[in-house]
Amino acid sequence: MLGLELVGAGLLYVEAGSKREAAYEKAKQKAIAELTCDPTHSLDIKIDPTQTPIKYDFTKNIAQIGKIGEGAYSPYEPHEETYTMGLAVGRQSLEYTIGFSSMVYDKLDRACIHIREITVEIKFDPTIYVASEYPKGSCEFKEVLDHEKEHVHITQRTLNKHSKILGNNLKEALKGGYSFGPFKIDSVERAQQILQKKIAKITFDANDRMNKENNKLQNRFDDRDKGRITAKCDQKQ
Repeated sequence: MLGLELVGAGLLYVEAGSKREAAYEKAKQKAIAELTCDPTHSLDIKIDPTQTPIKYDFTKNIAQIGKIGEGAYSPYEPHEETYTMGLAVGRQSLEYTIGFSSMVYDKLDRACIHIREITVEIKFDPTIYVASEYPKGSCEFKEVLDHEKEHVHITQRTLNKHSKILGNNLKEALKGGYSFGPFKIDSVERAQQILQKKIAKITFDANDRMNKENNKLQNRFDDRDKGRITAKCDQKQ
């Protein structure tokens, strides 16, 4: 009889423990359902277009500059004999960083992710070449230099324009919020990777559009200026 009583007491204990666990799990799920990942701060988006000072190289001859500019757009037909009097070369680079913060709720096994800041740096590093066959002070030197400087200015204006567009695109993409979750704690890293890919796509798509527009404007300028330097300087001789 005593043994049966002990067994019965054990069953009551297990049943009571199960009820507590069930109640705890129910309260936990309720807390998870009510958990909101509200922003903890404002989002800071910085788009920084920078141009290094123009570097000049007047030491290379026509053949050397032509080699550097191989594959570049030419406004002339293939059968027309041409040579490269000058060249503007601009190296561009794009880097972005995303700052995250998180709120972790260990007892609920949940976490919220907040995008704290997005910084995009677009750098333009231009070099202008004028063929050494044209000495400083000559008509050709001045006109070629002015022509290549305009190529640099076109890139800088396009870069500034599309930097603003990129900033607006990021704001538009995140206008619904820049706080995400709740996620299971072991899923936070994966969620951050997904957000990074989304922002990277917006950034690099904008950069591609900028490069396409820049190429179009550069080619249009070369088309308009075709033959002008030679004609102008020939008149002065």
